[in-house]
Amino acid sequence: MSEMRVNQYSWKFMRPRQIIATITILLIVPMRLALAGYITPNTGVNWTLDSLLVYSGGTLTGAYPNYILADTLTVSQNDRLTIRAGSIISVAQGTGKGFTIFGVLRAIGTPGDTIVVNGVVATPGSHRGFRFEDSAVDSACVLSYCRIQDAVEAVHCLNTSPTITNSFFTNNSSNGVRCFAASPIIRFCTFVENRRNAITANLGSSPRIENNIFARNNSENTSPRNQISIGPQGVNNPIIRNNEVYNMNYFRTGAISLVNVESAGSCAALVEGNYLHDNSFGILSQGVNMTPMIRYNRIENSRINPDPFVAGSGISIQVGGPTNAPIITGNIIKDNYWGITLVSGSGLTNSPRANIGNLSNADTSDNGWNVFENNNNGGTIYQLYNNGTQDITAQNNYWGSNDSITVESWITHRPDSAVFGLVNYRPIRSLVSVEQQERTPHLFQLSQNYPNPFNPKTVIQFRVGSREWVSLRVFDMLGREAVILVNDVKEPGEHTVTFDASRLASGVYLYRLETRGLGETRKLILMK
Repeated sequence: MSEMRVNQYSWKFMRPRQIIATITILLIVPMRLALAGYITPNTGVNWTLDSLLVYSGGTLTGAYPNYILADTLTVSQNDRLTIRAGSIISVAQGTGKGFTIFGVLRAIGTPGDTIVVNGVVATPGSHRGFRFEDSAVDSACVLSYCRIQDAVEAVHCLNTSPTITNSFFTNNSSNGVRCFAASPIIRFCTFVENRRNAITANLGSSPRIENNIFARNNSENTSPRNQISIGPQGVNNPIIRNNEVYNMNYFRTGAISLVNVESAGSCAALVEGNYLHDNSFGILSQGVNMTPMIRYNRIENSRINPDPFVAGSGISIQVGGPTNAPIITGNIIKDNYWGITLVSGSGLTNSPRANIGNLSNADTSDNGWNVFENNNNGGTIYQLYNNGTQDITAQNNYWGSNDSITVESWITHRPDSAVFGLVNYRPIRSLVSVEQQERTPHLFQLSQNYPNPFNPKTVIQFRVGSREWVSLRVFDMLGREAVILVNDVKEPGEHTVTFDASRLASGVYLYRLETRGLGETRKLILMK
């Protein structure tokens, strides 16, 4: 997907015909694959790899921990397959070879005993990976502490939503995780050097993508692609939270795209608390019926594409008319070619209408609070570029200066061209610079809970250095979220939370504090 194209001879006065937004639509048609290899007998058995060795007729060979999968291993609807921690499964070359799950799969490794699924031939796309079919039991299907590589799609979720945690995806030819009418939970995973997208979601998919690392995906770098790609069809309302997404290496790669092209479709994604840096662009909202909430993200250095006329926005809002109306609040947008761009179609048609700060309504969730610093190309600062006919509000933001004349020169809108919409950016928020905030990292701190061990209550203290969104969550050792203690905007200073674990079982838990681009994790022990 190409983010933006601007005529290279025009800087300040872009014309609609000079800005091109391209959507590459992949029509995903679900279909039953011809089943080969071995199919479990659908008799309610809890299979292991070792128990299947006797019955699979050579489809599965080897002995723990090393196995060879020569064809497709299908788990029937009433059956269950449990893969033991530390197992290493090498899949023979062939795009149809891998795992097909109609029933239950539990592949739960440990930090010291990861489950590895790779190709006998270690090239991208040498096998199919895991395919979860629509009859699979969502709540029972788990991949945890797995390393999946060399597949076409490491995990394909078709109308079913497994839990995927603490896993590593690399060297897959298409996607790390692909969602079709599926809403898996994807947490604490790492996606590195996959040939195309890390995660795609389409046609009624609302995955929870939280606390993951995305690095250097779209490694083939032949077409513009995004590390997290949502849409373009159906009703897709994902949660994309607390992730770090960066690239540096492959200049055609964006961070997060949200797209809808159908009048019956929509996207109301929540994109918050992410650290997006060194990508072709940060966040894209494109098409009709777009109402994502984009808040408390840190988006910087969208400059890896050497051509600022085709990329480089911290946030880009493209076409769709007034129904492309994301709320953008509390973000730090810094050191990109462009801060926020609103891009129309040919002839200034389909101009989007973003809400970048509106103090005139009773709703306080859209009160601006964005920070813009040094978004520039060619030596000229472009904090906000409204290349469309829609008037928009962008109140209560800090624009890199407290001087209104200077701020006006950094915002492109109707005073620069009569055909553009007006940006209402007053009042301007006064603020110290981002650099001054960065020089005080000690102001972000998570303390050890006290007492520890505890039963059933303990106290957790933390400190933040500025007014910002804060997440404090408790997870079990499998990475499953147990309790949300804080998920709100906090004022600078120290904060105290009492954690009552009466409803949890004894054991070791992790608690993690996250703000924009910063995170810290500690352990606590509940002893009943």
